[in-house]
Amino acid sequence: MHRSCTYKILSVFLLVVAVCPHRVVAQPVATQPASQPGNTLPILLAELASDSATVRREARRLLLRMTRDDLVRLQRLIQAGEGRHPSQRQALFDIVCHVFLATEPYESIPDVSFFGISQYRPVTVGERAGLAFQGRLIGFPAYAALEEGDILLAVVERPDVDFLGVQPLETVRRGFKPGETIHLRILRDDKVLTIPLTLVASPTWSGRGIEQQSLREQQAAEHWERQFEPFFRDATD
Repeated sequence: MHRSCTYKILSVFLLVVAVCPHRVVAQPVATQPASQPGNTLPILLAELASDSATVRREARRLLLRMTRDDLVRLQRLIQAGEGRHPSQRQALFDIVCHVFLATEPYESIPDVSFFGISQYRPVTVGERAGLAFQGRLIGFPAYAALEEGDILLAVVERPDVDFLGVQPLETVRRGFKPGETIHLRILRDDKVLTIPLTLVASPTWSGRGIEQQSLREQQAAEHWERQFEPFFRDATD
């Protein structure tokens, strides 16, 4: 049986977005990435089983950008016998759950932006202050763009933000609208990277969203059970 798709949502999530009384139903592509793997799917699927951790990480990063149509293509590849190694299965479970949720409609606040970061803490890197990311909400931009353990050193568009201040991500968020892309300077594996992150509209259930997010994640897990898990069971019979 697969492990639960539910990710622990800690109290910092309540600080990431503001609650607004106006509610609308977001479009199905609200958190869907602008680009997609397309015809490279067979290659990326095979690379999930690579001996190289770097190759596996890059394949996962690109697969997290899939569209809902790509999920159908991925299902056909797995049905045909590709990607059924146990190491691929666990990675694919997370990827499929994320893409399913990233392309699923949700009630949103159209003018309030959202990262999808559930937990972080202030840290010091040399003489610089930063934020260490420890949790991301599956189905939202930070899950695909960031990795747990990443340390935020700067926001290119907001170099003035004090990461040791009160609610620094809230300060950043307020300066940008859904659909705008910001660039995060990240320390990852002792390397400084610049990572683009496109903000989305805040869900209306922020601030009381543990139950709602859990329901979303349950839906994603059920989608995996119906559309993908049977092929892995066949492979072990």
